[in-house]
Amino acid sequence: MDSTKSYIGHIDLPNDDSPKFCHLGISQNNEVSFAFLTEKRLDQSLDIPVVNGNFEGIGEITLINCRRKRYSTNYSKYVKYEYYAELLIKGMIFKAPEEITPTELAFRLENLNEWIIPNNFSLNFETTEPYLQKEYDFSIDYQSEMVITIKNRMATSYNSKQSQKREITWIKFHCILENMGFSFETVIRLSKLFKKFIIFLTGKIYPLELIYCESDEWNIVYPDGSKSKRSIEITSFQNAFPEHFFMAELTFTFQEIEVHFETLVEKWYNSMEKFEYLVDLLLTYFLFPGISRQSHFMNTVSAYEGLYKHSHNRKKELGEVLKDTIDFIEMFYPANYEDFREKCRVGRNFFAHGKKNKHSDEIFNDFELLYASKCLSIIGKYWLLKEFGVDNNLLDEKLDQSAKYFRDLMMMNKRIAEKRIIY
Repeated sequence: MDSTKSYIGHIDLPNDDSPKFCHLGISQNNEVSFAFLTEKRLDQSLDIPVVNGNFEGIGEITLINCRRKRYSTNYSKYVKYEYYAELLIKGMIFKAPEEITPTELAFRLENLNEWIIPNNFSLNFETTEPYLQKEYDFSIDYQSEMVITIKNRMATSYNSKQSQKREITWIKFHCILENMGFSFETVIRLSKLFKKFIIFLTGKIYPLELIYCESDEWNIVYPDGSKSKRSIEITSFQNAFPEHFFMAELTFTFQEIEVHFETLVEKWYNSMEKFEYLVDLLLTYFLFPGISRQSHFMNTVSAYEGLYKHSHNRKKELGEVLKDTIDFIEMFYPANYEDFREKCRVGRNFFAHGKKNKHSDEIFNDFELLYASKCLSIIGKYWLLKEFGVDNNLLDEKLDQSAKYFRDLMMMNKRIAEKRIIY
């Protein structure tokens, strides 16, 4: 689906037998938007769970979780409604998400190939066969056994003037057990958790482009007994976050982490019921790029306390936690650990309750908040990756690199900030 075009077709609304002429496109806010006219007003409910339709240039579609944007009555006897949809499914019509149970799904994250393959890798632009293919067998608690395959290949896109080749990476999940597929909820969750997994390892956002799903139940059977595969394409256009990358993050290349990849993926999915809330707090800077630095700091402090409790098997107040982890913090703040510890305690109390410590007139300024938050999140990531089984020597080496880069970057930006330039 071309995000620069508007498509014409019709939709079928629930409890309404007459198809509605409709315009479909992508809004300026990067959301699936559709508008239609009707002779009668819809009920007071603002949301429609599922809308089916057929559009020129797209074919059959299913729109999921549609919410009303506005309606107007300036069209004689007609009412114009405008809606946004969370997801667009191209290729088939479903009356409910529960009907979507593929046995195989594949998705791609935009530009993930840059992480999978180093820049000096020799590419063959004359073939579409995968030039990198890795398979990992694993099982997760809520889906049983499956295979995950990572494929890098060349793809060709066409427009009216020329064709263009580009490198893409597919992440493919296949359910091993017969007669058992992925629920629609699991399809979305598997893709979203993998996206977070990549952010966690790389310190960079790779937007989720497409999800392809297949099932033998959807195949077209011809009179002669031959079959034709039928697949659906799930698209969410709500992924165009501004690129946020903090250069001193605790990050890994695919080559560094590949030996642990299978274990990491399995533990990541199986541990998210326990750790997802803390992971989201650690990734605040990436998942919610517009958030204030005060909120970012508060989220990171909460994650730091929670991960300390899990990794050290005991719960303590923030001041005691910081005291216990002095060896880690001094890697980032070697000259002023006590000042950092006090400002963390006072700052957390001030931002939570609006109260300063009676013995201190200082809290972190806006510049210091960013670096304090990143220091705590890097250490929290270190503890979590250690629990997931990443080699201690690799973790210690990466933590040393991150701390050195952190100190140099903070010193440089502090000098820039003092000269009233940006930081």
